[in-house]
Amino acid sequence: MRKKSSKRAYLSRSEKRVTQKSRKLKVPPASTSAVAWTGLARARKVNKKEIRLPSPRQIRPFILTCDKRLDSFEKFVISYEKIASSMLEPVLIIDDRNEETRERYHELLLRLKPFATIAQPRYKENDFDNLQYFMIKDFPLWALHFTDEDILFMEDDIAISSGFPAVIKKASQYIQGSADFITFYGASKYSVIEDRPSYNFMTPFSGNDYYGNLCILFNRRVIKDFDTNWKVLNKMDVGPWDLKWGCYMEKRGYKLYQTRYHYANHLVGKSAISGKFKEEYDGKHFKE
Repeated sequence: MRKKSSKRAYLSRSEKRVTQKSRKLKVPPASTSAVAWTGLARARKVNKKEIRLPSPRQIRPFILTCDKRLDSFEKFVISYEKIASSMLEPVLIIDDRNEETRERYHELLLRLKPFATIAQPRYKENDFDNLQYFMIKDFPLWALHFTDEDILFMEDDIAISSGFPAVIKKASQYIQGSADFITFYGASKYSVIEDRPSYNFMTPFSGNDYYGNLCILFNRRVIKDFDTNWKVLNKMDVGPWDLKWGCYMEKRGYKLYQTRYHYANHLVGKSAISGKFKEEYDGKHFKE
C-alpha cells in the first residue's frame, strides 16, 4: 500500500469527486441475537486475566463541523485542545459557506491543527438530506484515503471528558479484535447482547438500538465495508445515517460496545441541522 504523505492536504469544492467502483452485496441476516432488555448488568463480564490486549496504537480523528453555531464550536475547540495530544492530527469535514462568519470560523479550525480539510460536497439543496447522503457515500472513502489507522468520528457540538486520553488509549487496544465499534456516548438503554463479553470499561449492545454519532471509534475493516457497500446502506429505510450504520453493523455481525460512562457529551444549544434546541447534556453519566 502506498504510504500517505505527511503533508497536510486540502480539498476544494472545485476538485472532481473520486469515482467509486460499482458495489454489490446482499446483507446477510444477523449472526447474533439481541435481547430486549434495558441495562448493563446481564452482559457476561470478562476478567482482565482472561484476555491479552495488543499494544495501544494511534487513532486518527475525523471531525464533522460547520459555521452555523460558532459559540458551541468554540467550546468544542477549547475542550478538544485539552485532549488533542492523545491522538493524531484531525481531518476536518467543514462547511464554511457563511461569508460573515468565515474568518472567525477559520481561526477556530486552525486551532484544531488539522492534518487535512475537506469541504462538504453539495449533492442536495436541503442541508439535512445532503448530510445524510455524503456521510454514507463519501465519509468512508475519505477515512480510508486520509489514514491507515482506525478511525474516530466526532461531531463539533460536544464536550470531551478530561479522562478521554486514557480511555482512547484503552479503546485502541480493544478495537483491534475485541470490538469493532465503540461509542463514547452510550445511551445506557441499549438492548444487551448476552452472548458477548462485557469488559471493565465497556459493555456490548445491539446495533438496532444505536443512535447519536457524537464520538465513535471504528475498526478500519468496518469502514472498508461501509465504503464497499454504501449503496446498500443508502437504501436502508430505517432513518438517518446513524441508525443506518447501527442496523447495518448489527446485520453484519459486528461487535458493538458502549463505554460505561460518557466520555463525550452534548453541548446544550441549537442544532445546526434541525434548528431545534437540544437539552441532552447528561451530567449523571459524564466523566468531567
